[in-house]
Amino acid sequence: MKTVENKGFLTTPNAMGRSVVAKPPVAVQKANKINCFVHISYGTALNILQIGMTVIFACFFTMPSFGRDQQFIIGADISWVDQDEAVGARYFDHGVQKDIFQILKDHKFNWIRLRTFVDPTAPGGYSKAGYCDLAHTLKMAKRVYAAGMNLSLDFHYSDIWADPGHYIVPTAWKGQDIAQKSQSLYDYTKNVLTRLKNQGTLPQMVQVGNEINNGMAGETSWDNMAALLRAGIKAVREVDPTALVVLHIAKGGDYAGSCKWIDNAQSRGVVFDVLGESCYTEWQGQPAGWKTNFTDLAVKYPKLKFIVAEYSPKKREANDIAFGIVNERGLGTFIWEPTRYQEAAFTRSGNNYYALDLLLDLYPAMSKDYGNGALPLNPINSQSDNR
Repeated sequence: MKTVENKGFLTTPNAMGRSVVAKPPVAVQKANKINCFVHISYGTALNILQIGMTVIFACFFTMPSFGRDQQFIIGADISWVDQDEAVGARYFDHGVQKDIFQILKDHKFNWIRLRTFVDPTAPGGYSKAGYCDLAHTLKMAKRVYAAGMNLSLDFHYSDIWADPGHYIVPTAWKGQDIAQKSQSLYDYTKNVLTRLKNQGTLPQMVQVGNEINNGMAGETSWDNMAALLRAGIKAVREVDPTALVVLHIAKGGDYAGSCKWIDNAQSRGVVFDVLGESCYTEWQGQPAGWKTNFTDLAVKYPKLKFIVAEYSPKKREANDIAFGIVNERGLGTFIWEPTRYQEAAFTRSGNNYYALDLLLDLYPAMSKDYGNGALPLNPINSQSDNR
């Protein structure tokens, strides 16, 4: 994410990577059983022809779930909600006030991503009130679970926004050498996840760093970045070996740059499950470039899975691209702050936020097209070929 001026996410491939062969549509099975007789009425013939055309249309113009055995991720990062509600934010859908989690769930969102900072109250930090610190993250995680949704946790490893142009070391880690900082990052990551585990709200997906194209926690050399990444990943694995580990960069339309980044990480012993890419038209270009990037990355790195870690405009395109990645290795997407960022899915009047049908209604249609209604929302099994 680029820094915003006012600044202060189920389906997965099988654990073994095997595809489950989908049964033919019921209509196809029935059509195959139709017995043709010589003596049929004109009306009956027309009915048979209509059935045949319906089957042909269904086969060619719908998006079956293929080998997916869990729901495709239709996720949202709504970390701003906590602080917005503290100053009176209320959310409405078709004129009815509802909890924001309920509105999203009603529109077939199934995952929530939360960001967290080391000490947002530190000088120059994200929030003097401490939003997105551990205490607030614990509270929001309970709401995610209460809504029956899955959780992705995004570690920024800073006291304030981390993005390609900002990777400021947390105040508490200043002056530490790379060995000390790696230990601090490990301890911090493990503590946060352990606290979440103790209250029964472990994230099924953990993002170790946010848009870490060029740096992380004040480090910019690849050797030091890799040391930090290995430390964070180690902590995740120790608390929950089944959690998916995501590394997130902002190169959604940049295949060469993405490859260089992945190669630098993997050559230094950084083992992860999922590559997350930011896909904003403002910074990563148009969807055609995203599609080419993901398609080519899936060929070059056959053991990796992929998500669109952040997006806003081009909602249908972003989801279709992720869904279409070969062998069901596109796990899903997370729209960033849909209540009030870029092409927001809500309009705002004072502290009232009103759902925009034109945009939110895209998601039930996508969920249906991706076959989510017939699939379970199970905790992801992250046993990966990368281990």
